[in-house]
Amino acid sequence: GAIPRDDCSVPTSATEPLTANIAAPQSRVPYDELAAECNARLVSAESTDEAKQILNSFKDHHLFRIDLRHVLGHSGQFGEFSEEVTELAEVVVEAACRIALEELKKQFGTPLLSDGVACGFTLAALGKFGGIEMGFASDIEIFLVFEQECRTDGAVSISAASFFERLVTRIQELIETRRKGIFELDLRMRPYGQAGSAAVSLDTLQQYFGARGDAWPYERQSLVKLRCVGGVPAFRLRLDEVARRLVYSSQSFDFEAMRAMREKQIRQLVRGGCINAKLSSGGLVDCEYSVQALQLTFGKTYTSLQTPNTSKALTAANAAGLISDSDYAQAEQAYRFLRELIDCLRMARGNAEDLTVPDRDSADFSQLARRMKAVHDSPVSLDNLEQEMARVRSFAERVESICRDNQHFSAQKQVSRD
Repeated sequence: GAIPRDDCSVPTSATEPLTANIAAPQSRVPYDELAAECNARLVSAESTDEAKQILNSFKDHHLFRIDLRHVLGHSGQFGEFSEEVTELAEVVVEAACRIALEELKKQFGTPLLSDGVACGFTLAALGKFGGIEMGFASDIEIFLVFEQECRTDGAVSISAASFFERLVTRIQELIETRRKGIFELDLRMRPYGQAGSAAVSLDTLQQYFGARGDAWPYERQSLVKLRCVGGVPAFRLRLDEVARRLVYSSQSFDFEAMRAMREKQIRQLVRGGCINAKLSSGGLVDCEYSVQALQLTFGKTYTSLQTPNTSKALTAANAAGLISDSDYAQAEQAYRFLRELIDCLRMARGNAEDLTVPDRDSADFSQLARRMKAVHDSPVSLDNLEQEMARVRSFAERVESICRDNQHFSAQKQVSRD
């Protein structure tokens, strides 16, 4: 249930200005309480349009409150801001899903399996949403997975595939975005990309991401971040088990494919002579991919690595003895530094697109350094940017060596068995 709070901790209305309650930004609102408030407000809606307005008013109010807490330095330790934004996104997505589901059931009935039981489904959260790592100006990466093909039981009967595709589309329509990329639903990571449906059956998912499937290595790698949101609880557990098997059974990581993709990203997306905090060599992506390499290589043996959260996976790798205390400390510091840098770049620019670091001699660079200190109390100065990115490159090299040694050892063991 909801965690009790005193009357002055947060505004009690999604339309009440935060300035009316100066203590509001100082206190975090727990997930259960957010969900309860959202549901209580939606009860009064007499139409889908009214529900949409209530939902987006709730979203905008709490997103502003969370952002304000962050800017004022009330978000606490590293990762808490991400947890707050992700929890809000989850509440909003689940509410939009329920609104859309009821709307579609009135039109088409319920998708039923051959035994008369309602077809299970869930939303597969990916990326920063799946990893509980959302930040300032983050989007929401999802696609929908349903149990199996069947039909609805309404007077107008449609296939489950069509029903759930409409459900995802309607969820996307219900969640309004004030700026491009901010709380915007991103459906591009679904199987077969833009050519595929945003709603796929469990069989299709297993075929696509399986060892002989059509998925590219980076697509299989993206499943490391998969986390089930909303839908039918029993089916969420089932998809979670399937995803873990698909991700961790191979016990290998394709470094050649990853390197080719990184070269393409840098060539196409990084401006010449500039540093992109996410995509340049030694940027956040290299840190994340290195951790995912450890997860994919060792996750079957060390199940603590089977987490969508990068920080937790890095900690688990150190606890399992896969990386040294020194490597862990340096990688964790660089990862945190780059996350905080990207957060402040997005805060300054109001979008998630341009992550180019200003020229070192510019006023923008000095302002960015001050913002990092003020908002995050960053222990590492922005002046150390190149050193931190060099740490990431060194960490990536050591991880590749560790993973390749393990793969070589596993291959030798297999030969001796044969």
